[in-house]
Amino acid sequence: MTLPTNILMLLFYSFLVQQRYRKLAYTVFSLLMAIVGIYIGDLIQLFFLAFFLSYQLIRRFKLASLKTLAFIFVLCCDMLLANLATLTANILSKQLPLTQGTLAIVINPFLYLIVILAYFQIKEKVIYFEQHNLSDPRLLKIVINFALIIFLSLQIIQFVADVLSIAVTFQWLIIIVTFFFIIATIVVMFYFIRSYQLVLKKQAEKQTYQNLLDYTDKLEDNYAQLRKFKHDYQNVLLSLDGYIQQSQQADLKAYYRQIVLQTGKEIKTDNMRFDGLEALKVPALQSLTYQKLVTARKYNITTFLEVRDPITAVPVDMVKLVRILGILLDNAIEATYRQDHGVIRIAYIKYNQAEIEVIIQNTIAEDQPLALNELFDAGYTSKGSGHGMGLTTVKQMVDAIPNMTLEVKVVAGQYRVMIDLVRM
Repeated sequence: MTLPTNILMLLFYSFLVQQRYRKLAYTVFSLLMAIVGIYIGDLIQLFFLAFFLSYQLIRRFKLASLKTLAFIFVLCCDMLLANLATLTANILSKQLPLTQGTLAIVINPFLYLIVILAYFQIKEKVIYFEQHNLSDPRLLKIVINFALIIFLSLQIIQFVADVLSIAVTFQWLIIIVTFFFIIATIVVMFYFIRSYQLVLKKQAEKQTYQNLLDYTDKLEDNYAQLRKFKHDYQNVLLSLDGYIQQSQQADLKAYYRQIVLQTGKEIKTDNMRFDGLEALKVPALQSLTYQKLVTARKYNITTFLEVRDPITAVPVDMVKLVRILGILLDNAIEATYRQDHGVIRIAYIKYNQAEIEVIIQNTIAEDQPLALNELFDAGYTSKGSGHGMGLTTVKQMVDAIPNMTLEVKVVAGQYRVMIDLVRM
């Protein structure tokens, strides 16, 4: 390995790990490896790897990291490029007045430059693959071990070929066969990664769904306990009325009438009671609806919820539906919380087993007229700067779902959004 080749190899590595190229440190390291390479020959890549891993341990860096995987990959490329340069030099030496060794030294850096330029053509795809396929530490360890096996296999082939003085052409033929075997194994590994990710995703979704069920059960239990407490507390307050009336203390009577009876009236209204919520049997929808209604009540927005029949399932992807309804409900709350008498109405209407309609309706402020034909345009907003992308996102998501439709209209001076869900 020559100094230029080593520098290009480390440059390639810095590109792969998106790390600043340390000119002085890498040049000194490249020079050291070039000198060591004179004595140990084709084992230089193994020495490179041992030095790298030792450095990682001394600095207490994680061995199972993308940097380790990238370095092993670079070393594998280095071995393949070195052999390709040797094979090319062997062919050209018969036509040119240069020795095979001189030609190999000249060709090898050019091959590296080609590889580096090719990398920049697919850089974004490589980064995307790393972020979406190698983020799990357990999976990364498996891939690193696999890459290490490939590296050691190439190292053994190269070492044995040199010891047995196998011809360059035959040596390269062995490497090509091994290379195709590696490609096939990489394809299998890729599908393994995808399958492994799907398993992890399903486990995460299952755990999330179970957590949501547990949360909903606790929410319903707390809601029932709260209603029971309010009911009992109201009865206690009312039972005191007879004793207070017989009392001769005018201040006590005044306090009871002004404060306690008012408290009883507030409890009786049950500000956190939402009739129909129990009929919404889908945990994600029940939790989302409850949270948005509570938020609306905190802003003193009058809310109405209607669920005519029990709803146990929806015919569309739950995650996408929750995102869409979350945006629409947030918009309704933002549009009404500054109104003096803001009203939000939510209805889940089940027409049959195959069709469900969700209606979200809210009052409109007089100073905020709506242009229905512009509502879903990117950047349109009636709320001021910093808003305007929510409805565009909703439109894009609805358009991507074949069994979901969305309609917007103004009814009796109120803004109404209707989402129709149909089982296909």
